[in-house]
Amino acid sequence: FLNAVSDYNNYWPRNKTALFDDDSSGEAVYVSVEPFPKYYYPKDSASFWKDEVNEKRIRQSLIIQSKKSFRLNDSVGGFKYIFSDTGSTRLIYSWMFVKDNRFYRVTSLNDSLDKSDFVNRFYESVRPLDKKTGESVFADKLGIFFNDLFSKDSAINKKAKAAIANVYFGKKGTTRLLDAIQSLPYNDKDYFDTKTKLINELGFITDSTVLKQVVEGLKTIYEKSGDTSAFQNAVLKALAKNKTRESYSLLKTLLLQDPPVFDNSSDYNYLFQDMGDSLSLARSLFPDLLQLSSVDDYKDNVHSILTNLVDSNYLKADDYADYFSKIYFDAKIQLKKQMARDEQELQKKDDDNDVNNSYSAKVSNDNDDNSLDDYAVLLMPFYGKNPVVPKFFDKLLASKDASLRLSTSVLLLRHDKPVADSIIQTLAKDDKYRFDLYKKLESVNKKNKFPKQYSNQLDIARSSMIGSRSSKQLFSVEYVDKKLIQYKLK
Repeated sequence: FLNAVSDYNNYWPRNKTALFDDDSSGEAVYVSVEPFPKYYYPKDSASFWKDEVNEKRIRQSLIIQSKKSFRLNDSVGGFKYIFSDTGSTRLIYSWMFVKDNRFYRVTSLNDSLDKSDFVNRFYESVRPLDKKTGESVFADKLGIFFNDLFSKDSAINKKAKAAIANVYFGKKGTTRLLDAIQSLPYNDKDYFDTKTKLINELGFITDSTVLKQVVEGLKTIYEKSGDTSAFQNAVLKALAKNKTRESYSLLKTLLLQDPPVFDNSSDYNYLFQDMGDSLSLARSLFPDLLQLSSVDDYKDNVHSILTNLVDSNYLKADDYADYFSKIYFDAKIQLKKQMARDEQELQKKDDDNDVNNSYSAKVSNDNDDNSLDDYAVLLMPFYGKNPVVPKFFDKLLASKDASLRLSTSVLLLRHDKPVADSIIQTLAKDDKYRFDLYKKLESVNKKNKFPKQYSNQLDIARSSMIGSRSSKQLFSVEYVDKKLIQYKLK
């Protein structure tokens, strides 16, 4: 065995592998055995085989010539595959099968459909040992897990706690999970950490038959948590992950009546990132959630989701018209900051002797800030409704920041608003921004607005290189030659 030592410090044991070869012919058969963790069981057999075999990934580089199911006995079964590759006559044979809690792969490379005597004998004789290695991988392990979680044996109890995030609870585990959360002994040294992990798992249960039970259970946990913010925050995160109308309705109520306070600012980002994964559900949180935008810890994340909702047409101007004045005021503040940077940059260029490295770094960082882009998206629905909005966009287009002019131009064109040809021409002429302009115009079906004189392979390729993040490492970019290449049959 090349690797026969399992790593018991991790949830997933290490694979065992071996290579059997024939000295006379040079042929070989590769065998791997994947032992599954103690508490592992798949949602269903179909998803198990889909994940383990991963035919989608295989098809990216190989052709599946044959696939047949087989059984060696009542406890051993799987699939026999034959793979081939384009431009090669050689074939890859692979048997994949399961026994108890082990997954086996037997693979060989052959010159044709006829296997050699060595390979034939190997496949005919290869068998897992009769000795039982554990429960079937398809057997429900929830009973074992919860018994271990409340075991008096500290070593067993510790392993169960460490495995919580890896256990599939699903519909069957809903009641037992809720009971475990309420039954954890308070004097346990890992009480807070363990309970928080168990609450998090409720966020992954979305089966419609137990959905009401999950949401009601989370509500009860929140109410019983009192002032224990760790559990209340875990409930909110679970509701955000749950991604159902019922969970988002409760989430909105809890957020507005008692907004959580996190110790780590990144926790706000994670919470809102989960909420933003489903815009159709996040839509139900607005405009009410805009009440939190007055709180510094929430403002950026609330505006980020609002921007995505508006940009994706889930929200219209009337949906947040009451907040227009506040949004426009904040946008003007950001615009003034940008104009100040523009003026300082002009002054710096006028005086070549006044080189301020610290300021240059600041300008670079500010150029990465897309807050003005977000405000532009939020103000766009009011373009024809409020006369101050077109003037605001005119000032964005007049900025010395080319990336801001580019994003503003694309946004305006996407909504069929006027943009001077000279602005597009200037951006297309710039090697640093030409490629980005081309791709963004293409993404909003406005490629016809891209200047034809720069719409050629050399100019686009040059801009792609110079506009990349690694362009600072390039001394120069020169055209050398053009060649025809083949990549994946193209």
